[in-house]
Amino acid sequence: MDPNDVYPSNNPGPTKPDGSVNFECHCVGHLVASPCGYEFREAITCQKASTEEELEAGACGDQLLAFMECAMRTQCFKMQNGKGEKGCKISRKIKTLKPTDSRIKEENRIIRKKKEDEQEIKINHAPKISSAMFLKFNNQLGPPFHVLVDTNFVNFAVKNRLDVIQGFRDCLYAHTIPYITDCVMGELEKAGRRFKIALKVIKDARFQRLKCDHKGIYADDCLVQRVTQV
Repeated sequence: MDPNDVYPSNNPGPTKPDGSVNFECHCVGHLVASPCGYEFREAITCQKASTEEELEAGACGDQLLAFMECAMRTQCFKMQNGKGEKGCKISRKIKTLKPTDSRIKEENRIIRKKKEDEQEIKINHAPKISSAMFLKFNNQLGPPFHVLVDTNFVNFAVKNRLDVIQGFRDCLYAHTIPYITDCVMGELEKAGRRFKIALKVIKDARFQRLKCDHKGIYADDCLVQRVTQV
């Protein structure tokens, strides 16, 4: 058989006339086209360019090992079902970004809102208040004591015929300065003759007056705001 019929001039066999490897040959075509084609070409090229002494000394060992690892990883040369069929398991998978991924631009990103559970207990965050306000004995307080007095306090003191200043001394055993806000004064003035005596009590010079900037004369919110402010 004429060698030219087997290896035509455009495909001269596994070795080219210049001695290099012909990777277009049908004998190695399936290896070159496999997922391990790059590792195969590197190993064969190194082996072809090395001498026998260099190969015996361990030349091209890394390239051959890389080709073997690729073949084992992809299983491209493993027989399946005993029928001689070859199957490749390519480990490289094309990863696509999810439409909700943060790396996608905001105008193209899909933002999924979490469904609210109707049975879930809703938590309301209250403003932070000093823990000293809730102690049985507040060690942060000391004489002279400054006390905010509201409408009911003055009214009950009058009903029980108690002197407010003397009552503070008997209770706290220290000098006490009572404070009256404009809204408390306004509530007592608006109440009429029923609170005439209470109004006279808080007009004592020993009561300090605090000005209010809010609208109306509702004292509860005003007193709470003054106590809770830092």
